[in-house]
Amino acid sequence: MILAIIAFWLGYKKAKATGRNPWLWSAACGFTFIGAQVIVGFLLGFTAEIFKITGGSTEGWFFNNYGVITVTSLVASFLALWLVFRYLDRPIQQPFIDQPPPPPTFSNDL
Repeated sequence: MILAIIAFWLGYKKAKATGRNPWLWSAACGFTFIGAQVIVGFLLGFTAEIFKITGGSTEGWFFNNYGVITVTSLVASFLALWLVFRYLDRPIQQPFIDQPPPPPTFSNDL
């Protein structure tokens, strides 16, 4: 939980420093960190249940490997958060406004 709070705080700080909406990016960073953990845990649990249903002997696999699943989820969370931070590090692209050319000058020498 403390790591998720730090993700919210770092997202706010980094977005404010780069001129973006800090509240929106804070929420994006925090929920990315939490969401990656939930998705990885769900996918590993779902995979274990599929193997159990199809006849594999994965009874209690999820609970026996809880530490491995937790570390895998944390690594996925840090990777996802790192990708969001890489996006925030890119400068905001300003639209390029080109001035029209000056009007032609005609000489009256003819």
